[in-house]
Amino acid sequence: MAWSIVAERDGLAVEKPPENTRCHADLKGWLLDVIGRSSSEQNTWMLMLLYNLWLVRNDAREPGKMEDPRITVRRTAAAIEEWHNLQPLGQAATMPVEHWTVPDTGWCKVNADGAFRKEDFNGGGGVVLRDHHGGFLAGACRFFPYVADLEGAELLACRESLLLARECQVPKIILKTDCQSVRSKLMSAALDRSVHGAIVEEMKELLSSFRESSVSAVRRSANGTAHILAKEGCDNKLI
Repeated sequence: MAWSIVAERDGLAVEKPPENTRCHADLKGWLLDVIGRSSSEQNTWMLMLLYNLWLVRNDAREPGKMEDPRITVRRTAAAIEEWHNLQPLGQAATMPVEHWTVPDTGWCKVNADGAFRKEDFNGGGGVVLRDHHGGFLAGACRFFPYVADLEGAELLACRESLLLARECQVPKIILKTDCQSVRSKLMSAALDRSVHGAIVEEMKELLSSFRESSVSAVRRSANGTAHILAKEGCDNKLI
């Protein structure tokens, strides 16, 4: 009922979890799919409402006696409004938002992102491969037991993305990363002599194994699903 109240109150279509969800894996798959194709405002409402409904369920002292959903929606709206008010004036207008776009016909695009936990020196990687129709081809979620720094995690995630694309026999690939330093290293013709030089040179070889390939930087707003997968791999140590 709370979801329909949001639509009536604010005219915003916010997707609710499917009723036939059988396990956490089903819910996680639905959540990743919705986040990848919904607007920022829709995602904000969906996540805040899920959180508040979870709190309501936990606070219910008797089975079947839960807070009126209209109150839950009002509290969610107040929290979202407070969050917006805390943002620096004009920030929303000056920060460009980039969305995922389909590649040219015959090309596939693979988005990669890395996560790094400094206190444990480990990390995770997330990869999403799509075709020129925007159709999902494959994805990956990885845990990296030892990583020196964030750039190392980003490079390992990009390496996973190229290996996945090659496994799927993709002929022409566009690698998207939100780490500008990784893009610069992979596009440089010079031998990389940094601490990550070995993996950089390996990835250059991987890129050359495709019929055509390119590497470009992308904003985090267009790399959201890969970012979520990277955090998931890091937090839950998914090998």
